[in-house]
Amino acid sequence: MIKRKNFQIKAFSIWHFKSKGSILNRFNSILSPLEYDEITTTKNTKKIQTILNYLAPNQYLGKIKRVGGKADGSYVVPIEILGKNTYLLSGGIEDNNEFEIFVASRGITGIQIDNSITEPPRNHPNLKFLNATLGDIDKPGHVSLETLMNKIPKNKKILIKIDIEGGEIEALASLSAKNLKRIDCLVMELHNLGSITSKNDKIYNLLNRLHKANLRSIFVQANNACLTYTLAGTLIPDNIEITYAKKYKTYKPSIAYINSIKKLTTKNKPNLSLINIDHILFQKLL
Repeated sequence: MIKRKNFQIKAFSIWHFKSKGSILNRFNSILSPLEYDEITTTKNTKKIQTILNYLAPNQYLGKIKRVGGKADGSYVVPIEILGKNTYLLSGGIEDNNEFEIFVASRGITGIQIDNSITEPPRNHPNLKFLNATLGDIDKPGHVSLETLMNKIPKNKKILIKIDIEGGEIEALASLSAKNLKRIDCLVMELHNLGSITSKNDKIYNLLNRLHKANLRSIFVQANNACLTYTLAGTLIPDNIEITYAKKYKTYKPSIAYINSIKKLTTKNKPNLSLINIDHILFQKLL
């Protein structure tokens, strides 16, 4: 989310960055030397291009729809995943579990995990609740995604929804290659893409692992409540909502499919403009 600084912090920032050779842009904002370097460098061009290819949507062999309303907290999933033979693992719900309630109403069983609340906003007999931090380790107050997946019956399809404010990287990194390949549909809010630099490969490594597990993007949108960054000359939204499905259920997208994805895009903040990510959406058509 966008954070606003008070006057004292702004004044200190101006002094601090000017002393280090900062850049002043047309909006009278200060860019640190590091930020300016990441904007203009060619060092990350290949990595950024690979990331765009990982994020760019493929066409899904079936229908997809937005579930859980039309605002923040709703997600796009394949319709065929919404059945009794699917198990849901949902990390991060806070004050809105309309998505979880909807899928439970379709016969899906599963578990909701959140460390910020003691009980879900709404209950459903198909859904259990765990007050814990979803991550990569098991200890008091924490549970790993790997442990939860190992408890899912082998005959169930697996739908994972994860929106845990940046913790998704560690949580998914904890999964074995075997369990990654068990996932039928992964929906997540991927945070902090603006942190992709020549020295930070966490997001690149995660996307690469998902690709190797034969999971492919079928929907992507930028969170319009967050900032965008220019990295190696390319616009990168800091947060995105993305849906993955198994590779064998996807193929090269058509213009019609990309346009249908754009119609499923929703605003996280209704009073702010949408972020244009056509360079990502149409990546596989270029």
